[in-house]
Amino acid sequence: MIMRYTSAEMASLWSEDAKLSRWRDVAVAVAHAQYEMGVVPAEALDQIRAAPVPLIERVRQIEADTRHDVVAFIKAFTEPMDTKTAGFVHRNLTSSDIVDTAQAMALRTANNWILAEARRFTVALGSQSLKHRNTVCVGRTHGQAAAPDVFGHRLADFAFAVERSVVRLEAVGNDLAVVNLTGPVGTGINLSPRLRELVASRLNLGVPNASTQVIFRDALATWVADLAVLGGICEAFATDVRLGAHDGVAELSEGQGPYQVGSSSMPHKKNPITAEQICGVSRLLRGYVGPVMEDIALWQHRDLSHSSVERVAIPDAAALAEHLLLKSTQLCLGLEVDVKQMLRNVERAGRELASSRMLRDFLAAGMDRTEAVTASQAWVEGADGTEHEVNQDAAAPLMWPRLEPAVAVAVQEVLDSETLNAMFADVELLVGRAAKDLPAPC
Repeated sequence: MIMRYTSAEMASLWSEDAKLSRWRDVAVAVAHAQYEMGVVPAEALDQIRAAPVPLIERVRQIEADTRHDVVAFIKAFTEPMDTKTAGFVHRNLTSSDIVDTAQAMALRTANNWILAEARRFTVALGSQSLKHRNTVCVGRTHGQAAAPDVFGHRLADFAFAVERSVVRLEAVGNDLAVVNLTGPVGTGINLSPRLRELVASRLNLGVPNASTQVIFRDALATWVADLAVLGGICEAFATDVRLGAHDGVAELSEGQGPYQVGSSSMPHKKNPITAEQICGVSRLLRGYVGPVMEDIALWQHRDLSHSSVERVAIPDAAALAEHLLLKSTQLCLGLEVDVKQMLRNVERAGRELASSRMLRDFLAAGMDRTEAVTASQAWVEGADGTEHEVNQDAAAPLMWPRLEPAVAVAVQEVLDSETLNAMFADVELLVGRAAKDLPAPC
């Protein structure tokens, strides 16, 4: 984990000390369940509960000999206990029972944090969308002026995309947060189903339908893939900001700090550094999808090839996803929108923005499509030397005095669009829903 792209909280969650603490929590939860089932006596449970999280230095010292981290943990954890009590710890379990269950606890927490940041990003996008629901701009396809639009439309598209990612992460989060307590090859010999239920209840986890010594890695792979998709949405938003800041467009810019420097040699530069970082980090996040996908096909009941991948990929994926969302929300809230420049670009594009309207009118007049396309192109290029007559409200040209009538009407049609008005009503609902689901501030 690179601290530049990792919050202190996420780094702490995936630290070695936190991992050992979760392993202890699993061991204590199993002891509690076995006590309730009459397997572990009260005095043994008291000793197990009283045993502290072993020091990482001691675990590493033992692991240097055993070359097995869970065995090293068990030995270090049980050192304060008498021999009989120590014998109850990890009885009939395998390493994966501890590791997978503890990892599920961490994944649940990480997913909840990521969901919270995703909802904040949704609120930021939705709020900006509503703010700019009447901000006229050039709608571009293939990097070229295409038709009039309002800037809030594009922001709404991003907001709903993030919401869909939230729904996916909520669903896969339930599949991730499960216990794995079925012993060697998952047959559950000498481990009652009631044990799993008691431990799951104590740790606030679910119970899988089946496991074969390890939890099947489909949910984990889906989670990382969903994080990568969410990162792609952040990248799409950041890319629009970068293009909007492009020389010759100059519609969007990042908020600049009073002492911020864009270049070491060109003082005038105001580079979109946050947007560019988002694009770069999203590439890193996508890079973890392949290795985690390959962890699905383990050899038979289990092998160890997934372990090394997950030690790196899972904490990093969680940290990068959270970082992307934090930076994207920051970018959105600080986004500077030059409304006047957007209108100037509308004026500059001129007739190009009304070509769809011209084609529609020519076709409605009964013209052959090929002829209508040719006529529309000629009109846009001014080759016909005429002003096209349009059916319009007389007030439309007055609202847009610097646009010729056909273009002015095309702009007004966008502002009056029932489709967009319905979409913005949905954005209002989305913002309210996302804000309501945010955790209360600490």
